[in-house]
Amino acid sequence: MYCKNCGANLSVDDKFCKNCETSINSRNIQDNKSNNQVVQTDFDETFIKAYIGAKADKMYESVKNGGINIWSIIFGIGYFAYRKMYLVSILIVIIGGIISYIFPFIGSFVGMIIGFMFCPLYKWDITRKLRNIKNENPTANETQLLEIAKNRGGTSIAGAIMFFVIYFIIIIFI
Repeated sequence: MYCKNCGANLSVDDKFCKNCETSINSRNIQDNKSNNQVVQTDFDETFIKAYIGAKADKMYESVKNGGINIWSIIFGIGYFAYRKMYLVSILIVIIGGIISYIFPFIGSFVGMIIGFMFCPLYKWDITRKLRNIKNENPTANETQLLEIAKNRGGTSIAGAIMFFVIYFIIIIFI
């Protein structure tokens, strides 16, 4: 096991890290098995807010409580791309296209329904990306991980614009 704060080796009986004196519990250890890092999947508020970026306090509460995000309802999948959820955006386009093709009368509501699903999907996406950050940086301390989360998270206006351009090109030519 390794200390989450400094990455020092820990024994099972340790109550405090011998290197940095951090209290050891199940939330701040990393387990190394066969060179595959297994890290916590429940991230604290600080990490999630660092990843969310601007206006994180309000967004955090919505994501945490599974609330509704009005911008995702208005802008649909473009808002997903704005929040750097590119894989989710592509999957939504594919699934939405199939649903609209099979049930044309529902097609106009697909975007709105997906908008209501934004917060749970964003929470899943943040957790997945934070887990990847921790797995890719096993020796990084908490400050370094927060900085990486801050840099990888946030928003991307360019990503949203690019997504809309590609989406409309596909619609026009198909």
